[in-house]
Amino acid sequence: MSRMVKNFNSFRLLRSISGILDSVTLYPVSLAEIDRISFTRLNRKFEPFIRICRIFLSHSTLTLQASDVETFSLLIPMETLFEEFIAKVIKEDPDYFFGPQTSVSTQQYIGKLASSEDGSGVFNLQPDIVIKRGPDVAIIDTKYKLLDDEKRKYGVSQADMYQMYAYVTKKDAISSMLLYPDTELKEQRTFYYNLENEGKRSVPLYITSIKLSYDLTNEKEWSEFRKDLRNVLTKFFPNLNLLGFTKLN
Repeated sequence: MSRMVKNFNSFRLLRSISGILDSVTLYPVSLAEIDRISFTRLNRKFEPFIRICRIFLSHSTLTLQASDVETFSLLIPMETLFEEFIAKVIKEDPDYFFGPQTSVSTQQYIGKLASSEDGSGVFNLQPDIVIKRGPDVAIIDTKYKLLDDEKRKYGVSQADMYQMYAYVTKKDAISSMLLYPDTELKEQRTFYYNLENEGKRSVPLYITSIKLSYDLTNEKEWSEFRKDLRNVLTKFFPNLNLLGFTKLN
């Protein structure tokens, strides 16, 4: 974990733990041995950690159902995980998704939204994914929430629409997308920003989702997921001629 974390305090803590455990000998432990552990006031503080280790060793998982198993909470910011996962998949192989000579940047600072009385900028603008080919720019922002295809606006929030408008106008983008997770691929919806500065033009905002119900440890299903994502991104640019792309089959 110390080779993967970005936060310096987390890295320092992990290195400290590693130093403490240097003298500990690795030993295979069975479920039967864990079940024989007797907890007393001397070792009671270790019980939650041993319980969660038992869950891992038994290949079980935690649910919201009631049970007699007590352990600590493990919370994961899924919106960050989804954002970084999609960005990493695209950035690792941009040629596959967009064709050659395409650059992809993530969390790129593109300026300030406004300025204060003294002229200093306030409110950073940092879209999740910026795609650039030649002079043309397109923007993707991920949102970890479910689309509601029963609603006229698909459940897209007004704040998200304003956010994408700020990105599009700041980068003079030709296209934009809000990408959501789902259990199945759904027909996308498109809104348009009608911009009048420097000549009237219409910039599409694609509202779409990507299916995440694949077993990504399986090579075939991983390939299917990448193909689905590519098909979603292909629709991102109508006819693919705006960025000089080649039509994908």
